[in-house]
Order: sequence, then structure tokens, then C-alpha cells
Amino acid sequence: MFAMEVDGIKYDGFVSASVSRSLENFSGIFNFSATNIPGEPFPIKIGATCKIVVDDEIIMDGFIEAINVSYDIDQHLIQISGRDKTADLVDSQIGGVNIEFTQPNVSFKSLVEKVLSILGISNIEFIQRDEIKDFGDGEIESASSGQTAFDFLETYARKRQIVLTTDGSGNIVARKSPEGTYSTILSSKKNSKATILSASFKFDVSKRFNRYQVISSDNLSSYTDVKSKPAEKSANVQSKIIIDDQIRKTRLYAFVPDQSCDETQATDQAKWEAAYRQSKSLVYNVTVQGFKPENDINIWLPNNIVTILDDYAALYGQMLITGVIYNYSVDEGS
Repeated sequence: MFAMEVDGIKYDGFVSASVSRSLENFSGIFNFSATNIPGEPFPIKIGATCKIVVDDEIIMDGFIEAINVSYDIDQHLIQISGRDKTADLVDSQIGGVNIEFTQPNVSFKSLVEKVLSILGISNIEFIQRDEIKDFGDGEIESASSGQTAFDFLETYARKRQIVLTTDGSGNIVARKSPEGTYSTILSSKKNSKATILSASFKFDVSKRFNRYQVISSDNLSSYTDVKSKPAEKSANVQSKIIIDDQIRKTRLYAFVPDQSCDETQATDQAKWEAAYRQSKSLVYNVTVQGFKPENDINIWLPNNIVTILDDYAALYGQMLITGVIYNYSVDEGS
């Protein structure tokens, strides 16, 4: 069931609804359609705070940003759309704003809180799931011209190989690994407990490489001879090089990090780049019935692992959920 709670009042009975949460867009998006009797005032106003409820679970906390109305003599059709509380981070530009810290070492938490303070945001919390190394003296610079608050934070998140997401309350969540793993298995077989109703996939390796090499300040000489040190087979690492053995050996991606780094940091950055590009090479979209897996407590959420058994796509194994779209209509259900 879909419902919208506006200023403490819950509304349901919508003609259709769509809610999207993804790692790509960061800020969640919602669209609702409703009918109204001509002459009756519509109770939901633009700019109002709202919570989106799916199966009695709050999955989004944000603002109504647009209301479109079309009508005839018999009825009014009203479309309501908006985003979660992090929308202001995505939209607000902070280029040129002075971002200074007096202490020599700055935590990522302090950086996030600094940006929130600049924007005057007090209703968003920062939740850190994993340990994040502090930034040293001189590592943090002010945002570039035209850079949004979220782009600025994401730049420093990538330096520490962390992913920024939001939770159902619109807070910022930072972590290096997925939230969890669903026990439910999505299968293309019709008699399975979680049958795939429809699916599409795209496999594109044009942005992937065989070797990923970070050239740090103490590693410049190794660029001329990538075979100067033996590979560490257990970690699939050669010096400061990460190998993607699914890609032909003639493809090299060598890059210089923004800051000098030691061997461990260089290896971590190379691993991150390889994993990031590998995750982008396969896009798999699947439609299932309902918002909640049969064998799990939580509804479908991004940044979780799910097992796929798709005979037609020849996909067998675990995949990361990068986005979820919850759809509902009076005619087709959820």
C-alpha cells in the first residue's frame, strides 16, 4: 500500500504512484497522481513536508516540489512530485564558498557537517557505517565554480573509497560495503517464490581495462615497466596494479591521484577504480511483484545484495541493487 503523510496527516487512495531511490541520483524522487471532486479544495500544498509510506514503512522524508493540475467538468487530475530532504544538497552550488578548518586533521563527518552548516540544513544527520581515514593538512580545498554541495562531498568520498546513500529519513549514510544481503532469490522460473516478471540487461566492457595503475609520487618509475615486480596472486595485485583478467591485456588505465599516497592507499584506489568500472559494465533491470521479498523483513532497498538466477540472461550469482522503483496503479497494483 502507498500513502503520503503531509504535515502529520496520512493520505491514500491515489490513482497511481511511483517512488525511486538509487545510488546514482542520491536524492529520492516521488510522483503521485490523485483525483479530486470539482469545487473541493485540494488539501496538499506545494512546499509542504511529507513522508512516503510503503507497506507501513517510511521510505522517504522530503518536500513536495511540484503540483500539476488538469481538469474537466467531471473531475480534477492532480499530479504531485518531490524529492527527499537531500535535494538541497544536490541542487545548491557552493563554488567559491570558503571551506576552512583550523585543525590539522579533518574527519569526513566534520566535512559533511561543515557543508550542511553552510546551507543552513539542520534536519539531516550523517550516519557513518565504516571507519573513514581523516584528511590531512592541505587535502581539503574549497569547491570549484559551479560545483554542487553533493558533488563536492562525493569527490572526497571517492578519495576514501566510500559510497554515499540516503536512508528512509533522508539522512546521509556513508559506507564502504553493501548494507546487507536478501535471502530471497530472484528466479526466471515461473514456479519460484520470487519470479522475475520481466527483465532487460546490457553488458558493455568498453570502459573497462585489464590493468589499473595508480602512479603515486613514490611510484613514478614503475610506470615504464609494469612487470618489474611479481604479481600477488592471492590479491590479484602487481605492485600498485590491479588486474581485471576478463579484459584483454592490451588495455591499460594509469592515473595520478589528487594527493600523494603510500602503497596501501594506491592499491586501494586502483581496486576502487576497477570495481567501480566493473559494476558499471553490466546493467540488469528486473520487475517483480510487490514491494517486499517473501522471505525477508525489509522491503527492496538500494545498496543491498540479491541473488539472481536468470536462465535467459545466463546470470547466476549475487548482484548489487543500485536502484529501486516502487510503482503502483489502481489497475495493475504494485
